[in-house]
This record gives sequence, structure tokens and C-alpha cells, in this order.
Amino acid sequence: MITVALAAVASFAFMIIQARWRWTAAGVLFSVAMIIARKDFRLSWILPVGFPILGLYITAFAPRHMGPEYFITGMGLLFVLDGATTLTRYILQNPAPKVPAA
Repeated sequence: MITVALAAVASFAFMIIQARWRWTAAGVLFSVAMIIARKDFRLSWILPVGFPILGLYITAFAPRHMGPEYFITGMGLLFVLDGATTLTRYILQNPAPKVPAA
């Protein structure tokens, strides 16, 4: 429940606050939410580490009017990277059964 609340606060913050640092603050809040969610779900380290880095990048380098687009796109890419890592780890731990050639 606290994870959802933190994510909601971060989403609200990056829509309402007009300061340049809002992306870093939103990234840190999402990171804390993912750290708390790791207690209940198996998540890799990519999300908790990636969100603050994404926020810092957008704060430092992204144009002011393109911040939301970069943040949402970056979040999506982080989730895709996390899913690809999880799938790769699963496939390596559970290889396909060997089928004899007919």
C-alpha cells in the first residue's frame, strides 16, 4: 500500500511542481517505492538504481518542455530492461529439455 502511495506522490509531484529538480525527486520516490516492493515481489536491482539515474539525467540534460516525455519513456525502457533481464535469468536457470533427433 505504501508503494502505491509513493508512486502516486511521485506522479503528482512531477505534474504539479515546476522546479527543475522535480525529475530527480520523482526518480528517488519511485526508487524508494521499488525498494519497498522488492519485499513482496522479485524485482532486480535495475529499477531501484535506474530511477534516480533517470531523474538526474533529465534534470541535467533534457530540455525543460520535454521532461515528461523523457521520464515516461525512460521508465518504460527500465521496465523492459528489467523484464528482459528476468527472462534471460529464467531461461538460463531452466533450459529447454533436450529432444532426441528423430
